[in-house]
Amino acid sequence: MNLNVIREQRKTMHADMMWRKNYIETTNASQVKTERDRIIAKIDRLAPGLRTVYLRRRLDLLKTRLE
Repeated sequence: MNLNVIREQRKTMHADMMWRKNYIETTNASQVKTERDRIIAKIDRLAPGLRTVYLRRRLDLLKTRLE
């Protein structure tokens, strides 16, 4: 293999890795948005009294998960 062939392969591999990274970031952002919308929809369906209880319980669960 000569040096020019190696350089050409490097360009295609680098572009492929950049595409893969961009794809993963985009997919992850889309998944987070979908989950956030699902949670908001669930909260909006609750009665006002239950909404505060649910939000407090969720906050407690998130705090324990972070510890």
